[in-house]
Parts: sequence; C-alpha cells; structure tokens
Amino acid sequence: MTTASRFKQSRPLSRLLCVVFFLLARPLNAQDPAACVPQDYKILSESALAIKCATEVYPRGTASTVTGSGTVYLLSDTSIAPKASAAIGRFSSESRWLLVMLSGPESALKPKQKYRLTFGYSVTDAGGHSTSTGPQINLDVDTTETVAIAAGNVKTQPQLYKAISHVALSLGNKQLAFEELGAAGFSTCQIPLQDDTKKSTHVSGRCSTLRSFGSPAGGAIDFTGVDPLLVGRYQIMLDSDPQSVLIPADLQLQDVFGGKLKVDPKSRFSPQKAPATKDASQFYGAFNYAAGVGSVPAWVLDGKVAPQFFRDGFLIGPVATANVGNNKLKGQTYTDTIDFGGTAQKLFQPGPILQELLLSFGPTYETDKEFDRDNLLATADLRYNFAKLYRTQSIGTLQNFYAALRDSETKK
Repeated sequence: MTTASRFKQSRPLSRLLCVVFFLLARPLNAQDPAACVPQDYKILSESALAIKCATEVYPRGTASTVTGSGTVYLLSDTSIAPKASAAIGRFSSESRWLLVMLSGPESALKPKQKYRLTFGYSVTDAGGHSTSTGPQINLDVDTTETVAIAAGNVKTQPQLYKAISHVALSLGNKQLAFEELGAAGFSTCQIPLQDDTKKSTHVSGRCSTLRSFGSPAGGAIDFTGVDPLLVGRYQIMLDSDPQSVLIPADLQLQDVFGGKLKVDPKSRFSPQKAPATKDASQFYGAFNYAAGVGSVPAWVLDGKVAPQFFRDGFLIGPVATANVGNNKLKGQTYTDTIDFGGTAQKLFQPGPILQELLLSFGPTYETDKEFDRDNLLATADLRYNFAKLYRTQSIGTLQNFYAALRDSETKK
C-alpha cells in the first residue's frame, strides 16, 4: 500500500476524531446539567439546609446562578402536613451542594422530627441559558440529634476517627460551627468511654477545633459562604492505637437546635485491621531460616518498605523491596531481586470540561543481593476525566431510581 493510499484511508478516522474532540470541547454552558439526585444533607440551622447531589448541579468554576422553590412537609405515622416554603440557591464554592432557606410561620425545624422536602430549581449560566429540573425532587430529612463515629480513610493514621452528624455542630446560642482546617485544627482533649458495665473512663487524644460562622442566632446570616464539607464533622485523633474495641460515650457536642448530640449506640473505636497482602501493606517482612549440621544455611527474605506522605500537593511514596535468599529452602522460592524506587501522584483540576487529570510517575532501580545486576525502569500514567463521561454504576443507579421516582410522582 502506498503512502498516498494510506493517507486517503485515514481521512474518515481523522474526521471522526475531530467530531469527538469538538463534542468534548463544547462549553458546558451549552449542556444541560443533570438533575440533582440527593445523596446527603446537612442541617445548617433551624431554617437552613444543605443538600449534596450525586453529580454537579452547575459547572465548577462558573458564575452560574441557581434559583428554585419547594415545600417542607412534616411526616408522622398517619399524616403529611405542609410546614414551610423553601427557596433553593447555591453555595459559593461547592458545585455539588444546594442551599435551602426556609420561610413561613412554621419554618423552624424541630429536633427529633422527620420532614420531607419537595423542590425544583433552575440553573442559569453566565450567557443567560437556563435549565430547569424538578419540581418533584424529594428528600427525607431526619432531625434526630445523633452522631456516628467511624474510622478515618487514611491508612497511615489508624488512630484517626471521624464523627459525622446530619445536624450541624454549635459552640452555643444555636450558632453554626464548622471544623477548622490547618495546623490549628486540633487541640488536646479527653474522649469519654464506657465499658460493658457502664463504668466511665476516658482516653487522651486530639480533637477538631470548631469555629463559629456568622453572627449569633437571631442575626442575618449569609450561608452561601459556608463550606458544607466541614459541617457536621468532628475528627478525633487518639494518642495511641486502640488495642481493643472501645465504646465512646457522650462527646459533649452541642448542635444548632440547642441540644447535645448523642453518640450512635453502634459506634465504636475499633482497631484497624492489618493488611491482608504484601501489595496492600506499607511495611511488610517475612524471614525464613533453616540450618543443619554439615550443611549450608538456607534463608529467604521477603520485605517491603513503602511509606506515603503529601508534599506540595503530591502523594509521594518511596519504595524499597527485597525478595532474596540463599541456598534452597523447602516450600520457599525467591527471585533474587532488590528494588529501590518511588512513586508520585498529583490530581489536577484544569476546568469545567477536563475536570480531573491524574498524573502518576515513578522510577525503579532493580538489582540483586550481590549488586552485580543493574536495571533502571520508569513508568508514567496520565488519566483524564472529562465532564459527563465518568458515569459509574452507582451514579447511574441513582439517576435511574430518580427517573422512576419522578415518573411515579407524575402519574399520581
């Protein structure tokens, strides 16, 4: 085949790639945002809520406006009664969260109640293009003042636990308080515990520092500047790893209803489970040795040292592994390999079209226990996440459920 013929046959493919690139590169303001599928909620005050959606409500980093309305109903075993009107808006920083402000004679939410919010909203971009969703988006809200404690997600910090509540925390006067980040975000504290005999005790640790938002209750508060990710969250760092299951008692946390949050009876400070495999471990070692009279000793060492830490936005992980040995040991094999290297990862968020870009790279120097073999290897990986293209099964399931629920409400 000649060069000219190959070029002619490649034109259709080139045109197809151009069309795909054009579709991906279109401004998001020409695309309708997905309807909110409620995933979580936070009670900011007696008359304010934050709703977390499964996907972005509006493109991140844009000047889009969100307006809408709804109704709050009080649920009981026998009736559903309307209690307040709701105005839907947005937060200044979080594009997956909606702000709900209640109004009316009975707009104040009360603790230990169950409500249902039915709402709809529209998103208007900077160019004036508007898209409406709803009005039959439903969210059930439970105002029970409880907090659940679970282990943190950081494997290198087994002493870290998170206390999460739908009801926002407060330092007093029903004023919203949020978790403070940074070096000053933790302070020394005593965590109350109880055993099976209900005997009180405590352990030492460091707990989140809370900061009040806005003015005291009764004054005008602009909740658009709230970061809902820091609301209803309280972190606990124990001074040492728990050696057995500990039962937390009252944490003495106030909430925006003026009461105290009670710890969920199922919450526990449980020891972190050890990694099940070498690949899942940051530190691993296995040594087998055998010797006999008149024979050369046999041994096998299989080890790994791979700590991880953050630096300037990068997740850095130096790695040293060894799988070496001497002579033959029954039931044991080794590759006579020693590796020194490292990995680095960083997540970039370029803009509303290319929303995420994950860069991973790392070199590896390979040798043996005699250090007479030299190999230098390197890997690099770049992962893209374009808007609207990352649709996991869980997100798809939620969207299908919402569509079925909306159709059911429409038929009624």
